[in-house]
Amino acid sequence: MNHALIKNYAAIDFETASDDRRSVVSIGVAKRVNGEIVSKEWIVQPPHDTEFKMEQHIELHGITKDMVEDAPYFPEIWDEVMAFLGEGVTLVAHNADNTENACLNKLFEYYRQDMIHRHLHHEKVVCSMKYAKERIPKYYTHGLAYLAKQFGLTLRNHHNAKSDAETALLVYERLRNDGFVKEILQHQDECIRRFYRLEPNGQLNGMNITLTLNLEIGCGVLQKESDFRALVERFGGTFKNNYTDSVHLVIAGVGKKYKIDQGDMWEHYQNWLRAHKESASQEELDSLELLLTEKIKKAHRNGKKIVSSQMFLDMLR
Repeated sequence: MNHALIKNYAAIDFETASDDRRSVVSIGVAKRVNGEIVSKEWIVQPPHDTEFKMEQHIELHGITKDMVEDAPYFPEIWDEVMAFLGEGVTLVAHNADNTENACLNKLFEYYRQDMIHRHLHHEKVVCSMKYAKERIPKYYTHGLAYLAKQFGLTLRNHHNAKSDAETALLVYERLRNDGFVKEILQHQDECIRRFYRLEPNGQLNGMNITLTLNLEIGCGVLQKESDFRALVERFGGTFKNNYTDSVHLVIAGVGKKYKIDQGDMWEHYQNWLRAHKESASQEELDSLELLLTEKIKKAHRNGKKIVSSQMFLDMLR
């Protein structure tokens, strides 16, 4: 797809009550009008047989069954959504194929007779995540929150449909900007060059080191674990594939599977413990620990030193 040919576009975001793509409870849209972002959110009552799931759904967007019981059903608001967007608008969403397109397909199928009666239709939504992977392929993840952080944007209320639509619009605008993307790519190349210019001076002498996932060498660029052994040995250390009692240092790396920087997650976990350890329930502790890799959990239990990718690179400089 040639995104340069898309002149009139708007961003859309759906939040659901469960993994069932029919279970949309909120729709947010954002567009530019005279240079300013204009956005709106609709609360939607999902099909009557919808099961509301707390984990990964309600706990993220905060919309409960009670909050939607008097809300209109999807067919009653879709024409209003389209009227707000205007004619000839290309809809853009982050991770559209997995969420927005799937939701629209399921909803139009479920409400088929009502949608035909109202002469309502939908076009396929363009995926800005797929576009990001084409434009900046070296990022280890292309999720909305990560791109917003890398692009210097403030994602004020993640998983609120209106807020996410506004952020998706801003992300898409930056991805369409050739100058902006060029700067990102140049910055990544400089991070890579700076990393390979590091000079060994025995910084890791006598240290047994293991790594979770991959080392981020800067700007969202990863160095795979297979390349990490040579790096550790070059700086005087010994690389360990697995966590053992002899390990001195665990580097909390990043990986697509976890969709989160384990170093950032470890710092967040420590800060949360400091603030809530006395009052926290075991359920809360277990829930937060789920986001940590097994190596980090074992190292924590045994009092080993855990550092982020950035902290480790600072040790080598």
